[in-house]
Formats: sequence, structure tokens, C-alpha cells
Amino acid sequence: MSPEQPPISNPAAGADEQTQNEPSISTAAADPSNPASSTSAPGPRESGQAKEKKPVLKRKYCSSCSTSLKRKTSTTCSKCERLIFGLGVLDFEHWRPMWDQNWGGLNVYRTYSRSLERRKHPFWLNYMIENEATNRYEMMAKAFLLSTLKLAKRLRPDASWGYYGYPFCFNFTPNNYRETCSTQVQQDNDNTGWLFDEMTAYYPSLYLRERELTAYQRKRFVRGRLAETTRLVDVRIRNGTARPPLVFPYVWFKYHDTRNFMTPEDMLHVLSAPAQAGARGVVIWGASRDVNSREKCEALVDYVDKVLGPAVQQVKAGGARRRRQPRVHHFPKIEMNRLLEDEKSCFHYLLSNKIQTCQDVKEARRSR
Repeated sequence: MSPEQPPISNPAAGADEQTQNEPSISTAAADPSNPASSTSAPGPRESGQAKEKKPVLKRKYCSSCSTSLKRKTSTTCSKCERLIFGLGVLDFEHWRPMWDQNWGGLNVYRTYSRSLERRKHPFWLNYMIENEATNRYEMMAKAFLLSTLKLAKRLRPDASWGYYGYPFCFNFTPNNYRETCSTQVQQDNDNTGWLFDEMTAYYPSLYLRERELTAYQRKRFVRGRLAETTRLVDVRIRNGTARPPLVFPYVWFKYHDTRNFMTPEDMLHVLSAPAQAGARGVVIWGASRDVNSREKCEALVDYVDKVLGPAVQQVKAGGARRRRQPRVHHFPKIEMNRLLEDEKSCFHYLLSNKIQTCQDVKEARRSR
């Protein structure tokens, strides 16, 4: 998905063209004390006429103005960017921070880690190599993921930051063909608390498979992953987190294994289940290959009109009815952090039953 590089022009060729098309400015012409610089050979149309003085281009002032403008623009942009709020998703899927979760195609990292330790310690036993490789791998993975997340939060402090796919669950996989996450996976998620504590949003994946699961199993699949996300949010709240993480599950309008459009029943469930669990919303993912032909574009438009759009409207209508009726939320306190908009288009934050007005928010941002 790397963008196409623009053609690289030849700087020397551009300089030659400029030299031919534009008159060069002599440095001697800027010195009135130099007699030789004030006169030049008259041209064909200047013979017999007094030579007019040409305006002198003050290069140093132009350079100073340009530098000052760039500096002010850069400062203004950096201040504006710090105020950008929204979803900040770090999509990193090449390896996982827990050693035991790097199976399948990711096992190459464990193999290479063992080879590094064996070269450093050729006389160690296998279990010693395994322990050292595990400890060093998880230590460096923690440093990399945390430093990346902290940098993103520092650059965009008002965004809701998190890694795509976290928390992991691995339900309805060959080693755990059940709704709930295995005990080992839950322990791994607890041991990765250093990462979940730093995230301000969780982005679990709810991509469905058509061939491997029945319609009922797909509902259980969604329910199990939302349950694990709920558990980790509850852990953060019990630990006294001032601002519980928001939840935005990733969904797709196609099945992950067949690339067929989801049925209306599955589409409605994958949207309504997060809403019922108290998630702030969902991220509907898509790719360029979904619309890289006229036929695909027309098919997507038809699907949005007949399936996706009505499902979204139905879920929103149900959410409006639920807000009018008090109920127990599966994600405690997340509804208290909902961003509301009043009649003056001014945002209010509801935090711990204490309303913080727009003026308070603006003053807090100025103090940063």
C-alpha cells in the first residue's frame, strides 16, 4: 500500500532552464559605490538614452521572510494537530508481544530468537536457551510497543489510541473451538496489562468466517470476543483508571474467508452486539480491492442501500430507545464518558458525573 513515488526531476536541468529564461542578478549591481557596476554596455534600443536603474532584489530579506513564514506556519500546524481528536489505530500484525502467541507463520521470530541466544551461549542447555530467548523477546517487544504508543499519544494527545486486534481471544480456533477465550489467553492478556493500561481505546477484531462457522457459531464468536474486552475494561476500572478505555470493534461487510458479502442477519448482529455491550461505536473496515472495478463499486452501493444502511439505522434507533430507558451497561462508566453536543454546538464531557464545560476544556488545552 505504499504510495506511488512522483517522478524525480533533474535539479541541474531545472537550473539551466531558469538561467536561460530569467535574467541573472549580479551581486556587483547591488553596490552603488562601484562605478563599474552602475554602467553596462547599452543594448540596441538603449543607445543614446540614459540607462534606467533597475530595482535591486534583496535576497537576504526574501530569505528571512520565507524562513519566518515557514516557522510560523509550522508552529501553527503543530498546535492545531495537537487538538485533533478521533480514533488513532496502530495496525501492527507482524508479531505479538507474548512469546507463546507467535505460532504459525509468526513462529519464525521464535526460531530466530533461539538461534541468537544459541550463538551467544553455545554451551547452554535447551531449556536455558528457551528461557533466555523468551525473556529477551518479550522485554524488547514491550519496549517497542510501548514507545510507539507513547509517541503517538504525545503527538496527538486528544485522540483515542490503541492497537488493532487487541485484546486477543483466539476463540473458535483449532486449539479452542469454544465461545470464550481460553484461560491461557486470558492470563496472557492480564500479563499484557502494561499495554492495555497505556491504551485509551480497544479495537478488537470481529471479522467473521463463512465456511468454518455456522450462523449460530458466528454469534457466539462475536459474543466471546466482546466478553473478553468487557473483562479487561472492568480490570482497568477496578484499578482506578481515571478514564476507562473506549471500545471500537473492527467489523467488515464481507466474510474474511470467502470475501462474500455478509448476510443481513450477520451484518445486523455484528453491529448490534457491540452497541448492546456498551461500545462507543464500530470501525467498518474496507480496502481498495473492494472497489477496484465498476462491478465491485455497483455491488457495494447496492449492498449499502439494501443491507448495511438499514442495519445501521436499526441499531441507531435501538440505541436511542435504550438511552431513554435506564439500564445496566456491560461496559461500566463508558456511557458516562460519552461526548455530547448541546444546542450551541459546544462539547461537554461527562466524567464521573461531573460536567466539564467547553471553556474548561479550552483552558486545559491552552495549559499544555
